[in-house]
Amino acid sequence: MSVEGALKVLAERSPAIEAVGVTDYFTTASFRRAWRAWEAGAGRSIRFLFPNVELRLSHATRREAAINLHLLCAPAHVDELDRFLGGREFSYSGRVYRGDVAGLRALGRAFRSSALDDVTALREGTAQFKIDFEALRSTYERDRWARDNVLVAVSGSG
Repeated sequence: MSVEGALKVLAERSPAIEAVGVTDYFTTASFRRAWRAWEAGAGRSIRFLFPNVELRLSHATRREAAINLHLLCAPAHVDELDRFLGGREFSYSGRVYRGDVAGLRALGRAFRSSALDDVTALREGTAQFKIDFEALRSTYERDRWARDNVLVAVSGSG
């Protein structure tokens, strides 16, 4: 289904859906696509669209399930959210990879195959990239923009 089609389906729901968080792992690319479609008129009854970036923590639950955090902010701050994400780091096989698109693609290629296309490399990199919670918390506490503008959410299940 296209982004426009998905927004149309959401906009036609009853009761009305007025706010939509567009979720993606470690990137705001899906939000940016949805935002362009929404501004062009797709899903116009939706009143608010915002980025919801999901991060996988290096910690796991007692049952060894992954723990994911969500970083949410206002759409006007999406560039700053990308800056914040790009500052995250992950080490694999003696190399440090950044949490930006280029770093995630490089990680995907290092983990699986240097011949991966950009889309597959990004998908693989986001599947492997894990955030250390203490490092994230420390950076969050030191970054005034993040403290003032980012809501951190975590699922209660697992």
